[in-house]
Amino acid sequence: MKLCLFDDVPGGHHTAYLSGLASAAQQLGFETFVASPAPISSVDHLHSMRVLVTRHREVRAGRNTVRRVITWCEHQGIDIVADLYLDKAIWTWPRAVDRIPRTVHVLHHAHQYRSDPGKSPAERMRTTLARYRLRSWMEQGDTLIVHTRHAFETIRDFIPNSDLRLVGYPIRMMSTPLLPRDTTRGIELLFVGQARAEKGLPYLIDALSWLPPRITLTVVGSQNPGVRTKLETRCDTSRVKWIDRFVAMEELAAHYERATLIVLPYEGRFRDHGGASGVLLEALGHGRPIVATSALASQLPDGYTGAVTVESTDPEALAEGIKSAIDDIEQLERAALADGPRFIASSHSFENYVGSLISGALA
Repeated sequence: MKLCLFDDVPGGHHTAYLSGLASAAQQLGFETFVASPAPISSVDHLHSMRVLVTRHREVRAGRNTVRRVITWCEHQGIDIVADLYLDKAIWTWPRAVDRIPRTVHVLHHAHQYRSDPGKSPAERMRTTLARYRLRSWMEQGDTLIVHTRHAFETIRDFIPNSDLRLVGYPIRMMSTPLLPRDTTRGIELLFVGQARAEKGLPYLIDALSWLPPRITLTVVGSQNPGVRTKLETRCDTSRVKWIDRFVAMEELAAHYERATLIVLPYEGRFRDHGGASGVLLEALGHGRPIVATSALASQLPDGYTGAVTVESTDPEALAEGIKSAIDDIEQLERAALADGPRFIASSHSFENYVGSLISGALA
């Protein structure tokens, strides 16, 4: 069977996501074709097509790219096309495709499909058009994959009978030996990723003022210089260590293993966008204790006891949650190590993800 993976977004998590899927597809015995802006050098024996990079607003250029991909797939005799970034393709994918036997779309964020009363008239019109286009594909038999319960409920609200599937976002773990906790060197909190507004880093930095001096924060990941400057201007960052650069998987794994707690002070709008938190999944995979806001509670395993959740991003509430986790750190560590990696292996592997793509398309 021939499978084509299409994603025309370069860099970021897309590179690891696409290469992981291509490798897993080959291991599962599929003849694998990839249409992407850059070749996947980490996977051998792929059939590849180079596509142009287009931005969300470049609809005409994006449509031309999609047409080229569909024509290529037709000539190659592709059985299943996986459109891996519906977030952009919603405006570029043709509403009727009869040259490919089966198509599965992957939606990473669902906020543009929400009928929020606070949206402007232009935003409401955009939502109506996006819903109409998505409904037309579902009615012709396409499959839709989402990664979070919130996204699932958002889509199910207006397409109740579609082939909509909730599938865990895949991650590839880079494991390192679990380091013994050194109580003499203090307690290290870890925040991973860019300090985008919805991820709540300012609240976490402010929370340090309610915590003992021996508790420090490490921020790992390349930052927007302007955002970091604003944070250092308005917050006391004297207890913050910045690893302000791209960090390879091996080094990132070491940060996860060394940290006392992984803290995710995400705002409610992150949940509303409907996207999966890769940092949360990585923390679970490494078996590390977590403190997270309620914005991420639905992405934790059911009944999970390796995390403490707080209701809001208020700095004092975050500090109380961190104190509670530290007071119960040994139990949290045992639960996280026992249940986190097992959950990731069973629900978030690339092999299971590809299997879900295929089974959805063949259903």
